[in-house]
Amino acid sequence: MSKSLDLRHIALLLTVVCVCAAARSTPADAQTAAQVQARIDTMRDSLRLTQRELDVARSRRILVVNDSLVSEGVTVRFPASAVAERDRVAIREGISSAREALDARFGAGAARLVEGSEWLLGFQGLQEGRTAKVGFVEGRVLAGRYDRFARTPLSASEVEDYVLELAGRQLLQRDLVVKAFANGAFSLVPQDRAFYVAQRQLAISPSSVARRCAAGAASACRTILDQNAQAQWFAPTDTIPRNGRAIARGVNASLVTVAMEIGGEGAIDRLAEPDSSADAIVILAHAAGVTPDSLLHAWTARLQEESTQSAHPSMPFALSAVFWCGIFLLAATRRRPQ
Repeated sequence: MSKSLDLRHIALLLTVVCVCAAARSTPADAQTAAQVQARIDTMRDSLRLTQRELDVARSRRILVVNDSLVSEGVTVRFPASAVAERDRVAIREGISSAREALDARFGAGAARLVEGSEWLLGFQGLQEGRTAKVGFVEGRVLAGRYDRFARTPLSASEVEDYVLELAGRQLLQRDLVVKAFANGAFSLVPQDRAFYVAQRQLAISPSSVARRCAAGAASACRTILDQNAQAQWFAPTDTIPRNGRAIARGVNASLVTVAMEIGGEGAIDRLAEPDSSADAIVILAHAAGVTPDSLLHAWTARLQEESTQSAHPSMPFALSAVFWCGIFLLAATRRRPQ
């Protein structure tokens, strides 16, 4: 639709240019109204041809969603021509594995987080009837965005990860305070990278309070995670960034992850219980079944663990580094004969 509008704008502009040119021409080279109209018609025909070529190219890249399957409460829509039987099997296995993982981690019934959800597969880079990649989208409309990309043929593990991401977003819907705290971004996919990123963001923050949190000071972490304590995020000697933030928005989600890990079975249900508190840390501590201080100490311990692991590379990596350093040193010390 946007391309069609752009072409219409171009056509209108060309029409105005032609009319102005005709009006400014001298009597010696003046054109008749019929000649001007003929030129306008020619340009319009050219624009229509270009639009048809664009539509054909677009139809080759975007397939029509004309098929679907329903598996354990999840509806998946997709183009039938791009989804093979093994892809359908992977979708069903991935959904089933995700539901089993949710029930195992958070108790029977946790899989209800994904029930009733609907998503579609958008295929790009069509090549001989198959595609280079597929995008998962929550809902029925692409709207030019994808939640996650995967290669084809699909694997059950990729589908499982996407379902767990959907479950994480549904989890945030159970408490709007926590949703705002996590900036609407949370995934139930087990991962350590989120803690690595959080530790890194705290350690390089322009806020000295955030850097103390990265070093393990729970009181500093309590301040840096409190949206109502912005006046205390920076010391007088700190350089305040233009956006006024001490840490990236994604850091808070790692605290939600710790709360869910500690809470285990029943954490999801406790998160949905009515709570008059406007403090996300208090709400998350209740879901975890611990005090707010205990939750923060567990979070800082997890960050410190990630910091220690990143500071001590694995043995294969270390041996590889020593090997290459030796090679470079040997090459540097060798001299060619004069």
